[in-house]
Amino acid sequence: MAESSSDSDHFRYHDRWSRWATRTVHRETGSHPTVDVTAKVNTITSTLQDTSRSLRQVDEMLGRYRDYSIGQAGAVEQVRVFLFALFPYLMEMCMSGKGI
Repeated sequence: MAESSSDSDHFRYHDRWSRWATRTVHRETGSHPTVDVTAKVNTITSTLQDTSRSLRQVDEMLGRYRDYSIGQAGAVEQVRVFLFALFPYLMEMCMSGKGI
């Protein structure tokens, strides 16, 4: 069965559109598709290196914080032990009426 005039025009239009789209894609990517990929890989590599540096800095800060908090916990424990040792003495002073 023969194509109607409108069917023929429709296929010619889409064929021209496909050829134009193909040329546009080739023109945009050009003969340097590896340059685009290389640039993207370099960008990703740079970003990962920056992230790695940042994570190392965070790790160092967390290490310092851990050391600081361990020191603080030791100091708090010393104060707690001192207060528990002092408490009976203070209670005795209050009960004897001597005052503090």
